[in-house]
Amino acid sequence: MDPSHHARTNALPGAEARRRTLLALSAVCAAMMTYVGLYQARVLRALVCPGLGRRCEQVADLPSPYPFAAPDGFVAAGGYLVLFALAIRRRASARWKRATLVYAVAIATIHVLGVIDQARAGTACFWCVLAALCGPALVWAARA
Repeated sequence: MDPSHHARTNALPGAEARRRTLLALSAVCAAMMTYVGLYQARVLRALVCPGLGRRCEQVADLPSPYPFAAPDGFVAAGGYLVLFALAIRRRASARWKRATLVYAVAIATIHVLGVIDQARAGTACFWCVLAALCGPALVWAARA
C-alpha cells in the first residue's frame, strides 16, 4: 500500500463522520418538525410533549406559525431536508461545502430565534427546543 493512500484514509474518517452526523441530525430534526406540522395541519389530534404538558400544542396553535401559508413545522422540516440534500454528496467542492455550512448556520439560527419567540409568548415546544439544541452539532457537522 502506498503512503499517500494511508494519508488520504486518515484524513477521510473525520470528514465522513461529520457528514454522517449531519445526515442523521438533519433527518431527525426533519422528522420532529414533520410531527409538529402534522398536528398543525390537524392530521394528529394531539402532540406528545415530554415534560411540558400541553405546551407543544399551545405553540403549534399560536397564530404566527404559518409562514408561506403552510404550518411552520412543515416549513422547518423542508429546511432540514434541504440540509440533508446538501450533505448527501460525498465528494463535494469547496463551494458546495461552504454553502452547506452557511445553510446549517442559517437554519440553526432561525430555529433558535423561533424558540426565543416561543419563550416570549410564555410557552415552549419540546420538539422545537430539541431541534434548536441540535443546532450547534449541525453547524459542527457541516464544517468541512
